[in-house]
Amino acid sequence: MHNYPRSYSVKPGWRVFFWVVSAATGLPCLYGIWYFAKDGHALLAAVMGLMALVAVYLAALARRGKIVLYADRFEVRDAIRTRAIQRDQIAGWRIVAAQYTTALVLENRDPSIRPVAAALVHETDAQFLQWFEGLPNLDEKDKADAEQQILSDSSLGETVAERNRALEKAKALARSVNLLSIGVSLWGFFYPRPYGATIAGLLIVPWIAALIAWRSRGLIQFDGQRNDVRPNVAASLLFPGMILAVRAAFDFQVTSWYVPVMTAAAIALTSAIACNTVAKLAWTQLASLVFFLWFYSYGAVVEINDAYGSERVRIEKYVVLEKTIKGAKR
Repeated sequence: MHNYPRSYSVKPGWRVFFWVVSAATGLPCLYGIWYFAKDGHALLAAVMGLMALVAVYLAALARRGKIVLYADRFEVRDAIRTRAIQRDQIAGWRIVAAQYTTALVLENRDPSIRPVAAALVHETDAQFLQWFEGLPNLDEKDKADAEQQILSDSSLGETVAERNRALEKAKALARSVNLLSIGVSLWGFFYPRPYGATIAGLLIVPWIAALIAWRSRGLIQFDGQRNDVRPNVAASLLFPGMILAVRAAFDFQVTSWYVPVMTAAAIALTSAIACNTVAKLAWTQLASLVFFLWFYSYGAVVEINDAYGSERVRIEKYVVLEKTIKGAKR
């Protein structure tokens, strides 16, 4: 027999973190309010005031934030509000990745009611975990449903064993390609020598990832949806492209930005639409894919233009009439 209610405050480590961040942001903002206000810059002072509210929120969260368990309901209190859900109204729980931490999300049986979420920054104990016994784990349910969907797909094999082998083979293949992309990306960032081979690797790896995803009949994905048992090659599409753009930015001085930027945008949009034919993406995922593919496209345009451009080097001679040294140091 457990005694309720049971209260769980923010962990000491997180409490210190919130206080430190609050002070680090709040004190400069207070100075900024005073500095801009005295010079008559009301708008900038107001911006500093809004930023200071973030510091106030974090300080209040460190002091007030807690989870309270009752025998019949779950309650979470943050800096400014309290949200609760009755235990018999909980359809299930899941763990969702949030910025800098993870969150416990309780889904309501009524889909029109927003779930109740609590960042996992609070102290817990065995009785906290026991309170959730008997409630469905929606993460496990999603994984089981996704795996069952694959194992019932006859296009992947005649028997369940064959379909399961196809899934394991796809996981191994995706893992290998992702490791290859990480290796090539590190090579390109830290030691791009020989330069041509490094750039060729950064250019080719994303196409290898796209090819295996296309040939996998849906087993290998681009987007890596949460709780999907199918492997994804998102890292192989994104990391080499980012490093390729870094190399193009560091290694070349572009005199005209318009042509490579717009060419890269056209290539990124076309590539994202092609990827969407393999994995049907939501518009937000498609927009994100266009954004990241732009980096690959820009790097590819600049590097390929350097390697195969036909423009001749033009040398101009000038007569120096006067020379001035500014900012000289002894």
